[in-house]
Amino acid sequence: MRNSEIQSDVKLSVAVITYNQEKTISRTLDSILGQEHDYTCEVVVGDDCSSDGTRDILRGYAARYPDRVRLLLNEKNLGVVGNYFNVIAHCRGEYIMECAGDDWWLPGKVALQVPYLDACPECGMCYTDAACVYGSDPESSGRILRGQPDNTYPSLLISDPVPAVTIVMRSRLVARYLEEIRPEQHDWKMEDYPMWLWFARHSRIDYIPVRTCCYRVLQNTVSHSATYLSQLRFLQSVSDVKLFYCNRYPDVSDELHALVQSEYHMNDLQIGYILNDSERIARSRAALRKYAGVGQGWAKRVKLWGLLWFPGLMMRVLQYKFKA
Repeated sequence: MRNSEIQSDVKLSVAVITYNQEKTISRTLDSILGQEHDYTCEVVVGDDCSSDGTRDILRGYAARYPDRVRLLLNEKNLGVVGNYFNVIAHCRGEYIMECAGDDWWLPGKVALQVPYLDACPECGMCYTDAACVYGSDPESSGRILRGQPDNTYPSLLISDPVPAVTIVMRSRLVARYLEEIRPEQHDWKMEDYPMWLWFARHSRIDYIPVRTCCYRVLQNTVSHSATYLSQLRFLQSVSDVKLFYCNRYPDVSDELHALVQSEYHMNDLQIGYILNDSERIARSRAALRKYAGVGQGWAKRVKLWGLLWFPGLMMRVLQYKFKA
C-alpha cells in the first residue's frame, strides 16, 4: 500500500481474510454489509486457497454486491500473516477495519467508530470490546474482551488488550508502518500486535468501552494452540516483537526492558525443558538469574523462581493450567 493508492472517494475498506470457513463466512459478510451508514465502503476479501465451499460462497457475494465486494483468490497459500498483508495492500479507503471469516460485527460498529476518527485527527486508531464465542455454537458467548484506558506504547509492551476485529485505523498510517517496519520480512506469527505498537509510537490509540463484535475462539489456531509447546512458541514470537521494538526505540525504562527480557527467557527456558535442549536451558537460566529481583508482579516472580529452582514441579503446574 502506498499513500498515492488510497482513494479519497472510498471512505472505509474492510479487510476480510478467509480459509475453509464455508460455515461462518456468510454471517461475517452479512454483518459487515448490513451496517447502516452513509459512507462509501468496500469489502476486500482474501481467500487463502480454501478447499471447501468458501470460494463459491464468496463468488456469490461478489455477484450480488459487485460495487462493494472485491475478491482476492490466492493461487497459493500465503498463511494468515501473508494473506492479511496482501488484503491490506489492496485496501483503498481512508480508514481500514478488519474481520476474520469466522467472526462477526454487531449493528452500529461503523456508525460509531468512523465518526470517532473523523472527530479526532490526533487519534490514529480506536478499538472497542468484543464478546468471545466458544466452539461451534454462535450463541455461546462467554467472557468479554475488554480494553484499557491506557494504550500508550509502554502499556502495550506489557500487554495487548486490543481485539483485532474491533479496530478502525487510518490508512495513511498503515502505509507508513508497512514501509518503515516491513513486517512480512520478520518471522512473526501474528500480524496485528506489531502494528499496534507502531501506532502507539506514532499516534494515539483510543478505547471505546462498547461491545461491537463477536470473536470466535477456536482451540487449534496459532494464538490458541492445542499443545503447550506450540503456545510457547507463539508467546516467544510475541516476545520477539517486544524485543524488536525495545531495540528500535530504546527510550523505554530499564525496568520495562528488563521485564520484556525476562518474559522472553522464561518462554525460552520452558521450550528448552520440553525439548530437553541443554544448551538452551543453560543459556536461559543464566539470563533469568539477572532478572530474579526485577520489580515484577508476585505471580511472575513465583513463576521465574519456580522455573529456576523447581523446574519439574513448575512445568507440571503450568501445563496443568494450560489444559484446564
